[in-house]
Amino acid sequence: RQYPEDKTANLNAACGCVKMHRLTDAKNYLQKAGDTKEAKEVADVILAMEGKAQWRKEGNKIVITEK
Repeated sequence: RQYPEDKTANLNAACGCVKMHRLTDAKNYLQKAGDTKEAKEVADVILAMEGKAQWRKEGNKIVITEK
């Protein structure tokens, strides 16, 4: 809320929403988070949580195998 246009703040908010399973809110924040590697990873996690992608876990990362 404090920095609505800041990419890092929006990415952090998206991550918090993912943890709380608030995926619609997370997607809204991601729209303002930019096109970084981290934002893409969060988007992939959301796809996996929604059942829209096949995935596997490698260490601490979610790897999308098929969208």
